[in-house]
Amino acid sequence: MKIHFIILFVLAILCGCTGGTESTGSTEGKGPIDEYNEVFAQVQKLEKIVETADWSVFSAEELKQMHAIGKELYYDYNPMEVKPEQISACEAMKVRVESLRKKILSQTQAKIAN
Repeated sequence: MKIHFIILFVLAILCGCTGGTESTGSTEGKGPIDEYNEVFAQVQKLEKIVETADWSVFSAEELKQMHAIGKELYYDYNPMEVKPEQISACEAMKVRVESLRKKILSQTQAKIAN
């Protein structure tokens, strides 16, 4: 399987992620801690993929798709569902996902421009 399919898959999973850091309060059967842990694991994988990817092998169309998906990449949480001491972990995840988003966008923009 090509690495770009993995990138697209993980990006698609992360698009629209919300979460927190405790086990209650979700309407979809998962608590904020479960969602946070899923996002954390996915972000770790995606960071590794983005760092090791050979961006020169992607076609223009693949880069455009990754760029479009990257523009929608975010993490958010409901501060009312988490304990005060857990907010810093959620905020750190927001920063981490935003940094990842910027890396993806800068890589794809640079390659699309060439």
